[in-house]
Amino acid sequence: MRPLLGPLGHGPYVDSHPEPEPQYSRWRAGTTTFGPVGRLLITVVVAFFGWLTYASFRAIDGPLVIADVGAYSAAAFFILRHVWKRDRGA
Repeated sequence: MRPLLGPLGHGPYVDSHPEPEPQYSRWRAGTTTFGPVGRLLITVVVAFFGWLTYASFRAIDGPLVIADVGAYSAAAFFILRHVWKRDRGA
């Protein structure tokens, strides 16, 4: 807060309607998030497709399935990091 300068400056300026501090949360739905139910559902779907990737490619690739699962794990990490990012509550 800066004091007002000039002929009308009588002291520091105080905002009579201050903005509330933003609240960030992973457990409340925000403007761009799904809330806890949606986030848990997306996590379950990502885990299911990880298992499906492993089961499918295990029969095809044998021991090289680790490369397929590794690539999927990297993609799942970025998806889940975005899903579980803290966001402003609505």
